[in-house]
Amino acid sequence: MELFEQVKVDLFRDNKKVSTINFYLQHLKTVCNFAVNQGWLASNPLRGAKLLKITATLRYLTEEELKNIFLSRVDGQREVVRDIFEFMTLTSLALSDVLRLSPAHIKNENNRVIIRIQRLKTSVECVIPLLYRANEILDKYTKDRNAEDNRPIFPHFDNKNFNRHLGRIACIARVNKKVTSHMARHSFGSRAVSHGVHLSAVQVCMGHKSIKTTERYSTMQTDGLQKEIDKLESLTTYK
Repeated sequence: MELFEQVKVDLFRDNKKVSTINFYLQHLKTVCNFAVNQGWLASNPLRGAKLLKITATLRYLTEEELKNIFLSRVDGQREVVRDIFEFMTLTSLALSDVLRLSPAHIKNENNRVIIRIQRLKTSVECVIPLLYRANEILDKYTKDRNAEDNRPIFPHFDNKNFNRHLGRIACIARVNKKVTSHMARHSFGSRAVSHGVHLSAVQVCMGHKSIKTTERYSTMQTDGLQKEIDKLESLTTYK
């Protein structure tokens, strides 16, 4: 176990990333397991030794950065990518979910258009009241469809190509960050909390998977959720 801890210290001194340190430590544990299986060691001295915990840093865009991206002059596929990205910042949907969004997921409840969709990642249902600008984007991509057309609303992109176009849009908008699709989801959460949207409403929209969180979801009715999300309406007009 002392060797395990010493390796941690040495790798930290070499300024290795946490993921890199864990990679080496896991291999060290594997070697010890192999030695036990071969009869070279009576027991694994590293059994129970824990890898380092990785705390993810949430990366999001500021209001000014979002404004510059949404007002960027682009056309063709980049215009579509920009529209999808903006829609994601208004709904919290991940790219994998927004690209399978179909008219079947769009509901009218209490005279308000909402999205009900299960997240692919967690199977937790998201309930998202649509802001005015999000409705405008939906109308743009559904206006020429007939009522029976239940195909996905947005054109399909794989993650690599979507982020490649998004990176170019960020350059055009002079946003000095590596912008990726998942930053839209984080930006929704950041904007919502900073503008006073109740945390339980944010959790319902984002579909976070947690037993305690899920218990709190059940206490919020759809009309209350709509009132909370309406606090973001002022953010959707750019000039």
